[in-house]
Amino acid sequence: MENRNERVYGAPVRLLIALLCLLALIMPAWASSVSAAKSTVRRSVTIRATLARHTSISATDFSKFTFVMLNKYGRVLATHKLSAGAKVNKTSSLITLVNNKFPAGISFHLIDGGGDYFGPVVINWNAATRVTSNRLSTTLKELTTAQAVINLGTVTVAKLKPTVNQGYGYTTAKIVTAATPTVEADITRGIPEGVGNGGRSGGNTRSATMRATAGEMYDGMDADDDGILNAFDINDDGDTTLDHQDTTTATAPTTGANCEAQASFTLFQNYKATDPNFSGTINQYGTGQAEIKNAAQIEAALDNTVSFAIQRISQVCGENVTKMEFKGVNVPYAPAEYVSLPTTGFDVQWQVGARTFNNAAINWTAVPAATYPANPFTCNNAGCNISALDVFMQRVTTVSGKVYEFTTTPSFVFMAHPMLTSIAVVDSADACASATYTTVDYTNLISSPALGSMNNKIQVTETDINNPTKKLCIKTHRPQRPEYVGENTGADTSIYNIGKLNYAPDIPNGFGGSGSGGGLCDAMRTSDSANDTLAVKGGAVETPVLMEWSISALKTCFANRGATWTSGTLAIDIQVTAPVNNSGNSAQKIYLNIIQAP
Repeated sequence: MENRNERVYGAPVRLLIALLCLLALIMPAWASSVSAAKSTVRRSVTIRATLARHTSISATDFSKFTFVMLNKYGRVLATHKLSAGAKVNKTSSLITLVNNKFPAGISFHLIDGGGDYFGPVVINWNAATRVTSNRLSTTLKELTTAQAVINLGTVTVAKLKPTVNQGYGYTTAKIVTAATPTVEADITRGIPEGVGNGGRSGGNTRSATMRATAGEMYDGMDADDDGILNAFDINDDGDTTLDHQDTTTATAPTTGANCEAQASFTLFQNYKATDPNFSGTINQYGTGQAEIKNAAQIEAALDNTVSFAIQRISQVCGENVTKMEFKGVNVPYAPAEYVSLPTTGFDVQWQVGARTFNNAAINWTAVPAATYPANPFTCNNAGCNISALDVFMQRVTTVSGKVYEFTTTPSFVFMAHPMLTSIAVVDSADACASATYTTVDYTNLISSPALGSMNNKIQVTETDINNPTKKLCIKTHRPQRPEYVGENTGADTSIYNIGKLNYAPDIPNGFGGSGSGGGLCDAMRTSDSANDTLAVKGGAVETPVLMEWSISALKTCFANRGATWTSGTLAIDIQVTAPVNNSGNSAQKIYLNIIQAP
């Protein structure tokens, strides 16, 4: 017999069950999308403070400072120039909330009037008073939306000592929303351990016991607890190796909630002596025309040969960038306000003295060209206006209209070029150490061209090329840098030989400068094991770096790149690079005359 209930109610019931099943399937996805929507809520915070100068800083110098607010990824949230007044009342750029809270890690910093990173603002300490504390804090903990107004009160800015161009700020009282103090402090003064040395030493306990983890390596974090954020620290992880030499540093994750870290960018210096007759090459150990006789000579070399490679930020949190802008923060040789960057290529080559990006005139959309000096570098008895701690910013706009700013420093900079000292051509597997060398004479580079220059090329025959034991032995002084803050005199006036760099032949062009060459012959690299040392003019001369180049290996470089090996003039850059990619390079050209057999 037919069941009337099944006939009347069965279809609707089955439909209802199907709908309930479908709803059960889509609910998790819907809930996930709601959760994702919540995670992309963006809010601002307001920062209020009154900056006051300690007597260690003059009123004039103090008025040139810039106050900066960062998040843990090195993103710039707000800036305030003290030239506009000592009172800070700034609304930050939008911050993505996590679980409806502002993420921990917001911090406050000072840039001096010369563009150098000055120091952090201390906002908490672990004892009753800052000066008796052995642990400090420079960052805020996670904040609720009800805590979106941050009042630091009076922030006193002090210099470490007259001869050291670095210092710190400190609040009058502990800030209740500050993170737990972990920064190691000088217990007699309540000063972060990294202040006054650019972070070279790291926190003493931390550097002696452990390496930093990947999660601590964001630009806006302090991996070694010395008080200097990674973006401004020349030794982020607090070990014994400076950042540009350290190939074992952990890499911070950049996915999910950490996606802003994708926009961390680098800026590094190129400093190449390119004159075919070695004119313009300078070195602390230089003789003749390569001798550093005065500050004006260094200025000219910097103006004529310095460029920086600016890594373009092309994407932030999965969104493509449509506009890129760049500036220095009080840096005297950089645009003072944002100027547009070219939008193609991995990086932008900024020719400082020529005032160009990628050899094209800078588009002065925001700042008059007159504010950017024709000769941007200046040097005097107090040093030069270029340093490893110069602060730069890049501002980007994404396809959806979001605007972000990020900051960086060069980590280290060159002041003097590598300089050839002597050359020999030998025919023995181990003869470079005992070879008879010809000294490179810089006395009169025009009337008596130096060996290895365009007008006095090193002669290489077909026999040399085909002999695997035939070597070109080259000795060169190391390139040099200005001293790091607090390193020697403390006034940035000394020059240091840069150790632990790599030396290799780079042949970008073919014979006679035509076509492609062998490129960077990395297989012929010489790695210098020496540490950085003080270069004293008129004092003991360092032992030069010795490079041993197999002449047949140069030909192999051409073959490996499919480039044509023939005869004639071959220009080779002695390329000197830091072990860490995108950290800086310097070079000196050398010329060979390749003579084929008749």
